[in-house]
Amino acid sequence: MKTTINFQFKRMLVLSGFAFFSFVSYVNASGVIKGQVMDENNQPVEYATAVLKDSKTNKFVTGAVSNNKGEFVINDVQPGEYKLSTQMIGYEKRDLQKIVVANNKNQVVEKKVFMNETPSKSIVVVAKKTVSGIIKGQVMDENSQPVEFATAVLKDSKTDKFVTGAVCNDNGEFVINNVKPGVYKLSTQMIGYEKKDLQKIVVENKKNQVVKKTVIMNETPSKSIVVVAKKTAYGKYNQIAER
Repeated sequence: MKTTINFQFKRMLVLSGFAFFSFVSYVNASGVIKGQVMDENNQPVEYATAVLKDSKTNKFVTGAVSNNKGEFVINDVQPGEYKLSTQMIGYEKRDLQKIVVANNKNQVVEKKVFMNETPSKSIVVVAKKTVSGIIKGQVMDENSQPVEFATAVLKDSKTDKFVTGAVCNDNGEFVINNVKPGVYKLSTQMIGYEKKDLQKIVVENKKNQVVKKTVIMNETPSKSIVVVAKKTAYGKYNQIAER
């Protein structure tokens, strides 16, 4: 009788262990979206902005900027359906309406996006100075440590429409080039941190103006899993997961 009870107890512990580790794997499941942005001549569109939005709410989730080969990588994407939007000055905006990230650990979704150049609206070429500014910044946490790979998005302060963006390097630094004179809102986002909005970023009508900003982001409250060891009636310890 005692042998049967011990066997059933051990079997229950094994099943509980499988269930626990399956739950942890489910929680940690995330995907990677890789892509390349090309023009109609099959040439890479460098420094295009790739923005990922929730397909139902159309809210910004994360983003990246393509390199000189037109390639971009968006990491740590949670399972769900998204819309991928690519934008670049001189090209028509392109939306891919359905990007599905399944609940598979280390899933990689690859997409190639083709963008068409916008038709020229001018017939007469007039020599004119191009005035634009640069927004440089650094994203830090509350302990003055850099938040690497955070996304910095620039929006029009009146319409709240996306203008351009950049991704921080491993020092939390970002650079947004070729910003036209105007008033903008700078939004920084990163998984594990609360979104931060700077409501008024002014780029004046001055050549080579540089606007510098430091953004402090707070970590979101931890929802970690705690494993508590409790002694059983048989003198052994059973691990119970608590939130």
